[in-house]
Amino acid sequence: MSDATATIRRVEKRDINKVAILFSTGFPGSMETVFGKKQANLESLEDIFAFLRSNCEQFYVAELDGEVVGYIITPANMKYIWRKAMKSSFLIKALWRFITGKYQISLIKSILLIRNKLTFIKIPATWEKDVGQILSIAVDPGKRGMGIGKMLVREGLDSLKEQRVKGVKLEVRPKNKAAYKLYRSLGFTLIGQAVDSQGKWLVMKKNLD
Repeated sequence: MSDATATIRRVEKRDINKVAILFSTGFPGSMETVFGKKQANLESLEDIFAFLRSNCEQFYVAELDGEVVGYIITPANMKYIWRKAMKSSFLIKALWRFITGKYQISLIKSILLIRNKLTFIKIPATWEKDVGQILSIAVDPGKRGMGIGKMLVREGLDSLKEQRVKGVKLEVRPKNKAAYKLYRSLGFTLIGQAVDSQGKWLVMKKNLD
């Protein structure tokens, strides 16, 4: 298929529910890790994406025919995001909602999720100075193959260049061959691997300076 005529714009509050749905449909393995076989509770995802919307300027959505069909989050500084999470009321609110059962996530699943996140914290490139990250990207399964993912990545890279970021890293599953091929075509190279409870991740990086 040829590239779609989609509009890339900054995420808005009204988009958060759709972004959560795109994540849940785009990453079924991650959803099963957290929620098991039961239906996923989108409230936890919406809280995370709402926090990122407020604290990350590089958060964009792709809109096609009036519908949000994709998103990308490319923070220029992951240290800043972690500091904001630790210092703001976000973690306290999230902990309270977990304790009261609003998220419907078991303690065992929560511990597993935290261990998975620690996998990425240990990657050296995460803490390199002036290195941004493609934190999350997803496209509606029914709209894949239309060039929307490439448009989102290019927008993310352009926004990082404006922030004078010198490089950008990401993680992608080896089985996601389409995404790996896309990143290679845009100049990303393989720099390492990481492993969490779901399996292997390929760590890739692109220089922007």
